[in-house]
Amino acid sequence: VWSGVEYKDVKTKPYFWILILCIFMGGAATNTISSVSSAHFGDVGLDTAFIATALSLHSLSLTVSKIAAGFCYDKIGLRFTSLTIYLIGVVSMFMLALVGPTSYGLASVFQVLISFALPINTIMLPLYAADMFGEKSYVKIMGMFVAACTTGYAVGTPFTNLIFDLTGTYRNVSIVYGVLMLVIAVVFQIILTKTNKIKAAVIAQEKA
Repeated sequence: VWSGVEYKDVKTKPYFWILILCIFMGGAATNTISSVSSAHFGDVGLDTAFIATALSLHSLSLTVSKIAAGFCYDKIGLRFTSLTIYLIGVVSMFMLALVGPTSYGLASVFQVLISFALPINTIMLPLYAADMFGEKSYVKIMGMFVAACTTGYAVGTPFTNLIFDLTGTYRNVSIVYGVLMLVIAVVFQIILTKTNKIKAAVIAQEKA
């Protein structure tokens, strides 16, 4: 917990708006890929009974993933927790592109992994706002993060389905989202380095 910086100062920083864009794109990528996975499994020929079981596995894993994200944040901090989650998202999206008509094991692992990528859209948003910007601007920034993430949901699914209509597969867009998540992971680390410096300076000034 730290006092933070005023929103009027935060909103003038380019890195803040880049972060908003990252949250928007991350929400679009992870939520969309999770949503279309069952359709992709059916398209490649996996049977319906397995798809239903895989969805149950996904739901159970999602519950565990939220607890694990909070635990990891407490133990290893925001930098390594966020990096781990983003990289899990990258791996899961490339895995989905590789799922074929006999890839039951791969599909099962995908459902577990994508569950552990989804906390970037839920439990991680308030942690980003509090850790990176502090209490003074928490409410406004948290609202913007949620809005950006939700807008990503709204835009991502129709866009992905449009690509499916044009190409006849979800494989290509899954690979694109995987690359996008990798870029977001790198950009987020750069922004976090900047906000950590500001945080350290504010705390040092308050202690002086």
